Amino acid sequence: MTKHTVRPKYSEIVKRFSDLNTIIIGDLMVDKYIWGKGIRLSTEAAVPVIKVDHEDYSLGGAANIAFHLANLKAKAYLCGLVGYDDAAHHLRTQISHLGIDVGGIFPSNFRPTTQKIRIMSVEHSQILGRYDYEKDDPQIIEETAPMIKYVQSYASDMNLMILSDYGRGVFKSVRFFDALKKLHQEYNILTVAQCRTESLMNFNWVDHLVISSWRAREYLNRRKIKKIKNIEDIGAKLVHLMPLKYLTIYDFSERCISIFDTNGKLCATRHFQSQVQDQTGLGDVATVMVALAFAVGCTPFEAIELAIKGTRATAQQIGTGKLAPEDLIK
Repeated sequence: MTKHTVRPKYSEIVKRFSDLNTIIIGDLMVDKYIWGKGIRLSTEAAVPVIKVDHEDYSLGGAANIAFHLANLKAKAYLCGLVGYDDAAHHLRTQISHLGIDVGGIFPSNFRPTTQKIRIMSVEHSQILGRYDYEKDDPQIIEETAPMIKYVQSYASDMNLMILSDYGRGVFKSVRFFDALKKLHQEYNILTVAQCRTESLMNFNWVDHLVISSWRAREYLNRRKIKKIKNIEDIGAKLVHLMPLKYLTIYDFSERCISIFDTNGKLCATRHFQSQVQDQTGLGDVATVMVALAFAVGCTPFEAIELAIKGTRATAQQIGTGKLAPEDLIK
């Protein structure tokens, strides 16, 4: 059999994404970019001053995952918390323009909308500074109850559930975790978790975990697990601790994505050569691609090829970037 005859037909795979109903649950974020030029030093202090040229807003966290899913034609439902502020307005507006229901975006009196504000140079496309609005306190019952009710109302129709944990409070509630786990089991929903926090073992019930190599190694070191020499050791030891069907580990400084099976065996790994101009949101792209791929029945090899195609396309863009179906067919 020739290489040509076994080559995956990615155009056919991408078309199947539109058959999926997906629900994304997690930490919602807004990324604001303030672009300026004419940088000079202030006479008041040794700090830069820029003349503001324009401002951009993009979606971050779980909202960025929903953004990519919608652009890839999957039916997306989004659930998370925002504050009563301008950032929440921008988030709802962008989500609505994507055709995603905003009914799962719940305002809270107890936290602001998580917002990362970056000061950018127009001339050099470089970041000059950043400040964040956020609160990472655990959800309280007034916040958890409507979210659980929303997810319950759609669970029976879902093919895929993606959990996006950025450590901003959504996944610090035991009650919320228990409710999601029950729905996962009751409706047999493929559940993929993207974890960027130390609360890794809270996700030991999901089907598929996506994590950076840095975060995985940090977790294993904290557990005092030794003899970690390479990515194969990281994957094998992490799967040994968690009963996963699959584990995806990404390392964009090394431009590498790897997938491990339920036995901790490395079943697919790929490097890519493209220049990474901005790593913002690349973990979200990898999560989206492997989740969609497995949801439509792809092999690990096909899943990792799609993840590489997706990250290659968005790595060339400033900010979280935009992914389109044609980027995955090239």
